[in-house]
This record gives sequence, structure tokens and C-alpha cells, in this order.
Amino acid sequence: MSGTDRLGQYFLEFFRMSHGILDRMPIRLTPQPMSYVSDVLERAAEERRVEEAARLREVVRVPHQPADHDFPVGLNTIGILADRLTILAIKTWFLRHKHKKDEAAAVIEADEVVQIVRAMSLTRPGSATLLQKITELKTVIHNADWAESFYGLLMSNLMMWEAQESMYVNNMADYSDAEVRACLSWCSYGNQRRNRYITSCEVLYWQTP
Repeated sequence: MSGTDRLGQYFLEFFRMSHGILDRMPIRLTPQPMSYVSDVLERAAEERRVEEAARLREVVRVPHQPADHDFPVGLNTIGILADRLTILAIKTWFLRHKHKKDEAAAVIEADEVVQIVRAMSLTRPGSATLLQKITELKTVIHNADWAESFYGLLMSNLMMWEAQESMYVNNMADYSDAEVRACLSWCSYGNQRRNRYITSCEVLYWQTP
């Protein structure tokens, strides 16, 4: 097996383990109010952080020699691709558990996920600040290493998914003013935190031996 193929298997294992992490989270299968995201899911993500990051560290790291091509890196960085990988893990988990669409999930895994892990295995270091916003908003992240950063990114995207789901399932015009304000306020914070984890994944992946 080539080095690229072994790297692909490494990232694919992170994708599979993401499903296990989601299995252990208190995810409801119907849209929930913002209080559920900010109170229940956030608390559960923090309570499980040390244990789940430790599980991810158990995946045997595959040496990654940065690709020697001279193509521009652009958005093709470990951080941004890890963001897409975690979103696909969440999407396929929901397709199977909430929508009972196993075949649709399998198609994504055989096509989009394979492409993402292949792209990750062919990366080289790029800009870690592509998604940084000009803001005074303060966010807290836990990023001791690559594994904890990946977990934080997965959890950030899970909560963003849950917070935004009600926007697509229901008509926000029917929500109370307090619920709309809570959603907008939390999403700005959640998106900023997600972006910081993307940066953290990019930086710490290449620093990890």
C-alpha cells in the first residue's frame, strides 16, 4: 500500500470514529430549540472531550510527507478538508439515523468521503488564517493537539448543524423574537469557534509527529 493510500485510510478511520462519537452524543431526531444546543449539546461535548480525544489519539499516526507538487494550495488544506470531512460524517449519520436513507449515506461515503480523504493525503501546509474574521467576538477552544482539535471541529459542526436545522425545517417567522435572537447570537459565536478549530486543525496536524 502506498503512503498516499495509508494516509487515506488514516483519515477514513477518523471519519468512521466520528460516527461513533455522534452515537454517544444526546442527539435528538427532531429539531430542538436553541436552549438544547447551547445547554445540553454543549455540555455533553465538553463532558466527553477528554475521553473522545483520547480515542482519536489511539489511531496510529501515518507519516505525512507534504506533496511536492507546485500547485497553489488555496483552500486545499488539512484544516478546511477536515471541516468538510466532519460535516460529511454528520450528514451521513443523520441520513441513516434520522431519515432512514442508508443508500444515500452510502453513496456519499463511496464518492464524496473518498475524494476528501484522498485530497487530505495529498496536501501540504497552507494558510491557517483563510477563514479568520475581523471581529471582537471572543471564543474559547480546547486544542491541545490535532486529535482534540478534530474533536472540537466535529462538535462545533454538530452544534452548527443542529442550530441551523430549524431554519430549514421550520419557518423562522413563526418563532418568538427571543428564539430568533438566541439563534442569531449563538450562530455567530458558533461559526467563529468553528473557524478557530479549522485553523487549529491545520496548524497542529503538521506539528504532530
